[in-house]
Amino acid sequence: MNSTPTSLRMERPSVDYAANPRSRDRHHAGIARCLRAMRVGERALFHLPPELAYGDEGNFTFPAVPPRCHVICDLELIAARGSAAEPETLRADMLFEERLARASEHRKRGNVAFGEGGDGDGDEKEAKTREARAEYEMALSFLTDDMMMQLPPGPHADAAAAEKLPAHLNLCACFLRLGRHDDAIDQANRALIVDPKCAKAYFRRGEARRALGRDDDARADYAKANELRQSAGGGEDPAIRRALRELDCEDAKRARARKEVFGGLFGAPGAGAAGGEGGEGEKTRGGEASPRGERSDGGGGVFGRIARAFGFRGSRGAKR
Repeated sequence: MNSTPTSLRMERPSVDYAANPRSRDRHHAGIARCLRAMRVGERALFHLPPELAYGDEGNFTFPAVPPRCHVICDLELIAARGSAAEPETLRADMLFEERLARASEHRKRGNVAFGEGGDGDGDEKEAKTREARAEYEMALSFLTDDMMMQLPPGPHADAAAAEKLPAHLNLCACFLRLGRHDDAIDQANRALIVDPKCAKAYFRRGEARRALGRDDDARADYAKANELRQSAGGGEDPAIRRALRELDCEDAKRARARKEVFGGLFGAPGAGAAGGEGGEGEKTRGGEASPRGERSDGGGGVFGRIARAFGFRGSRGAKR
């Protein structure tokens, strides 16, 4: 991504929007020009002057933009279709059925690319996963939150949710494969907004949280996914059971490691890492050997055992 915004200073658009109300540039002339200068897959920052943004009046609805305001645009061109001779129909001008069909088309393409990525390895796997990610994001661009909010409860809302939910879940899977775990959590959360009882969303969010070291949150997500599956009559998922078992194993390993480090520090004075049984032992101030292998000058206390655990022999000894 460009670190410095590209200044886009052009002449005022010559399109007569009153005579051409369906023009692609009628809302954001500057953004349309920026996109024409980009390649598919590119991301860039653009600096738009007021005449190519919201003009002298600004915008007093969402987004709120003051008059004569310069705008910084962070744009990413995911994909492109159509041409100057046969431009794509604007999403705002599409019928609901058209939006749904386009979303389904992109989602299915993403499924194909994601499956091909699973068969490959290395660069090919990453490239196919990124291709799938772009298709899922394009699918979701036809099912925006604004559109979903305008749909009344009923068959249309149900049909849109049936397309939107798997797109979010599959995009979550892409981010998991790419190691973008925070983005995976975000997509799982969006899937749960569409369907709060989606076991797969809880499971994939658990996978992302576990990868980030948030084991307690991951365990809660796995347990919730398992609960939802069982309440729906699906039985226990082997993947969930395996994930919970792996978490238990990791917890046990950590507990053993803590015990090895701290187990002898606060136990009996004779326990711990001081000289082993049958060893020669350390000499006392008077030159006598201590049968327990500990110094008699206070080294047998708690702090002495802590010091020995970290490799210190005393004030006159060097670190082991």
